[in-house]
Amino acid sequence: MLREHDVSIVITDLRMLGSDGIVLLDYIHDQGDEERLVFLCSGFLDESRYDLKGYRIERMIAKPFRLREELDYFRELLEKRRA
Repeated sequence: MLREHDVSIVITDLRMLGSDGIVLLDYIHDQGDEERLVFLCSGFLDESRYDLKGYRIERMIAKPFRLREELDYFRELLEKRRA
């Protein structure tokens, strides 16, 4: 999907069925796209088995999260980027 569409924001889970967010983070990192914002959400952010250093992650979102709070954050961030 990232190859076929101009995506400004990626919101991904750390754990996914059949894969994990690290695979997606690796792909994004390898593309060298500094403009794309990456948000990582998980109920397991305290797990030490994930080394997230070196990845450009805009925001870590711990589950459960407040949808309105996160949407407000995204809206403000996009407004700043347009200015």
